[in-house]
Amino acid sequence: MAIRMEDKSLRKSHRISLPAKVNVGGELYSVLDWSLEGFRAGIDEGVLPEGWNGQVTIILPLQSMNVSFDAVARLRRQKADDAGFSFDNLPTRSKALLSTYIKASIEGQLDDIEGMIARVEASVTPVRTDKPLTLSESRQFKRSFLGRTLLTLFLILLAAAVVGFIVFNNFSRARSTRAVISGGLIDTAPELPGVLTRVAVREGDTVRAGDLLFALDDGELTRKIEDVKHKLAINKEELEYLYVLLQEESKSVGLYRKAAKHAVERLTSQLQGVEARIAVARKEFGRAQELISIGAISQSLWDERRKEMLDLESRKGEVSSQLRLAEENVKSARDGKYLTDGRTRGEMRELEARVRIQEAVLDQVRFQLSEAMAALEKTNVLSRADGVVYAAKRDPGTYLRAGESVMTVFVTGSTPWVLARFTFEEAERFAPGAEASVYIPALNAVCKGTVQAMGHHAMGAGGAVSQDKEISLTEMPVKIALQNPPKGLYPGMGAVVGIETPWLRAFRALL
Repeated sequence: MAIRMEDKSLRKSHRISLPAKVNVGGELYSVLDWSLEGFRAGIDEGVLPEGWNGQVTIILPLQSMNVSFDAVARLRRQKADDAGFSFDNLPTRSKALLSTYIKASIEGQLDDIEGMIARVEASVTPVRTDKPLTLSESRQFKRSFLGRTLLTLFLILLAAAVVGFIVFNNFSRARSTRAVISGGLIDTAPELPGVLTRVAVREGDTVRAGDLLFALDDGELTRKIEDVKHKLAINKEELEYLYVLLQEESKSVGLYRKAAKHAVERLTSQLQGVEARIAVARKEFGRAQELISIGAISQSLWDERRKEMLDLESRKGEVSSQLRLAEENVKSARDGKYLTDGRTRGEMRELEARVRIQEAVLDQVRFQLSEAMAALEKTNVLSRADGVVYAAKRDPGTYLRAGESVMTVFVTGSTPWVLARFTFEEAERFAPGAEASVYIPALNAVCKGTVQAMGHHAMGAGGAVSQDKEISLTEMPVKIALQNPPKGLYPGMGAVVGIETPWLRAFRALL
């Protein structure tokens, strides 16, 4: 609700009690009343010295924000719980703001902040009126306008050229700033697990092929070799003992074979003689049979002839039985056995089988010994080529797994190459054989190269240490062979690589 103001309320010395704060000497105090010439604040007596003069900040609270302005104030009087101040040279803008605030407070329009600020700006900002330009001013304005137009046109053309260059560079050349000089490095690792006991070289040392690089603990292998040697000696003694038994059995069987063969020959001869005598006895018995039928001989003579024939046939049966036994002895002698006293004896075949088994066991133990000796040799890791120790990665006392890298050697005379990384979108724009430009900041040198391989599975052979062992899901490694690499090139140096794309080659062909 608007309030009708009396004339005295417009006087600049008229005091009005309105909510406000004042910052004096870094402390915030309440304003008790104020006018355009000064204010009274709730400051206790003695806080400020007599005649104090300094800068204060008046804070006017509004509905949604506070408005503040700075002024120079002078202490005029002090009481027990308040002090009076006067403004020194209050700026016009501050006077207008304070007057507008007082009027808006009386009229109840403190929520119209934008209107208050607009009224303050209007009251302190002079109205500017245009006047016609003179002839010289008109000419100067045209020249300046033409200059600004040309400058604007130049900047537009320059921006277009920059954008065109960026687009041309992005589509005509794939660029990698994460390239590194690689190749020529051999990774050295043990083939067996164990504790590293000795490092024979240091970084920077020159080594020859076959020189000792480092050694593993061989105590366990040495004990294993001694055990295998002891086992080998025992098996050798067992085999020699079997050889002696086999030799003795072979002699016994040989003697028996001869005796059995002689027995067969003797019995065969006896059997033939008995058969011949039987044939004669049968003839004599047949003649006696004829003579007794006519009574030419006596019964006793016939009985004698008959008995003689039967005795010879009985003898034939005995000799035949002995001959069969002798023939069986000959057959058994072939198997290393012989028959005496009605029992089967001889261990020729059993001994030969035992000898073969023992020989196989001995071969197995010899193989175990050769394996242990080969493993013992692997505890001393040697350099595979002439070169310089590039990096030693482990200290003595470290437990190593099989294949764990211990040091790398830079091979003398090797040709380094560049490993660059490109996004898959960039890699789609070139192929193996593409030309590349390689800048090496450490040497401030530029050299040419050729894309040799692309992808993780197309990198160097096993043992080459480089970033190709890093796997990135968003980048593809590219191997670049250098043409005439500069002197002083060393693995690990950074490089910047640019690869020409078919788009650039087509553009050059058009030119």
